[in-house]
Amino acid sequence: MRSLFLTLLVLFVVKFNLTAQTNLSGKLSNYKTDYTLIMRLSNSTVKLDSTIDVSSDGKFAINLQGLVHEPSLIQFNLSGINNILFSLNLFLAPNYSLTLYANIKEGDSDETKNSIVLEGKGKHLSELYLKRYQPIDTTKWVEKDIKTYVDYLNNTDWKYTERRIDSLLNEDPSDPYNQKWRAIFALNKKYLNLNNFIGAYCGSNDVPFEKAEIYLKDLGFSDFWVELNREENLTSWSYKSFIDRISGYESEGLLKFPNNFYQKYKHLQFYNFPIFNELFSGNVRDYVLQSQIRRGVLDTRIAEEVDSLQSFIPWVNNSRSQKDLQQIAEQRKKKLSEINPGNSISKTIKLKITGTKDTVTLQDLKGKLIFLESWASWCGPCREEIPHLKKLVAHYKDNPNIAFISVAVSDYKEREVKKRMQLIKDEKMNWMQLEDISDNFFDYFKIGEKGIPHNVILDKEGVIVDNDSIRPSNPGIIAYIDKLLSQK
Repeated sequence: MRSLFLTLLVLFVVKFNLTAQTNLSGKLSNYKTDYTLIMRLSNSTVKLDSTIDVSSDGKFAINLQGLVHEPSLIQFNLSGINNILFSLNLFLAPNYSLTLYANIKEGDSDETKNSIVLEGKGKHLSELYLKRYQPIDTTKWVEKDIKTYVDYLNNTDWKYTERRIDSLLNEDPSDPYNQKWRAIFALNKKYLNLNNFIGAYCGSNDVPFEKAEIYLKDLGFSDFWVELNREENLTSWSYKSFIDRISGYESEGLLKFPNNFYQKYKHLQFYNFPIFNELFSGNVRDYVLQSQIRRGVLDTRIAEEVDSLQSFIPWVNNSRSQKDLQQIAEQRKKKLSEINPGNSISKTIKLKITGTKDTVTLQDLKGKLIFLESWASWCGPCREEIPHLKKLVAHYKDNPNIAFISVAVSDYKEREVKKRMQLIKDEKMNWMQLEDISDNFFDYFKIGEKGIPHNVILDKEGVIVDNDSIRPSNPGIIAYIDKLLSQK
């Protein structure tokens, strides 16, 4: 009898797995055909970016069978021509079938997100970040002393999230992935804390790694580099986010590689890659290498650096990742060929003159050395550059051979435009102000890959001199511009 029961149970499980599906579908009310729906899937082995087909009445359906083979994060982004309509994190596992309903309110992403309703298997966990269930904490924790900030990360901030996760998981106690989800979210919080500590706190307060390292044990990192090399980390999206930033943190002094590895390779241009190659192992090593190669390729605007980075691709063991990286590198070199120094600026780039309905092309502005700074009113680093740019403009105010131009990008929402106009008035930004109304300047110079502020210099013939210039705050900016002005 017991043998018969087990046989029937196995047959039931096999049949269930054959018939069950992993799906994500939905209905977007007030959908327009010029909207774009992007799905980003991430788990320990899959990283996929895909544009989702949506019918004219706003319906979509995605079969994720074979892609979601373990608990996975899916990031959903719906965009209009010039704005994000909503962004949402969804959590799916095998045999989840989730349906999403949303009422799109263009120009108000908060109202759109508040309209979202989830139904079906798996909705219990995806509701975690759908609505705010906790009052907004206005405490400026980053201004506290370092021990208080670490205590906040370990206690105040995490305890609420932990209770919320427990509550949601208890809504579907039969879910076989509940324990796995608990482990993933605990690991995710650990690396979110690490990101916040290193990136937000140490970065804002100029805390060197030697001092920060003392507190890493309190955040669960008794042996920092050993902890980073654990296979289970690959289930955490916060871990992956940390790895994406690791070279940047190191270059800023917020992290330091083990001294024996650093001394061995510090003489190399890309010393971080041989360090990663030895420091990490197995699938973690593969992930770290492919992540850093990809980021390096997409961040550089120098074709020769892409060639150098391609030499590290064979170090990645996964053949699919190798193929993807080679494709990214070749695409990057093709894009860079359009904006390499020495190329004439495209005649198709039209920019709106702020405060008017008139437009200009950058070719119309030929005749002077042109310093272009792309910025946005909502961008903190951009606002920090304003006083430095003002000093630069004042320094060259009597020089007829140079012009300074600010180009507002990704700054279209009505409240942002009002804020920008007020900022221009308050800061007396009396040099030429333009607006990138169709994202053609933003896309042409690949600004989204490194972010703003981003500076471009054109010569008097409209030829690109520098597609990624140093900022006005750089101490060497005047000497750099003087050298360009002295050239015939």
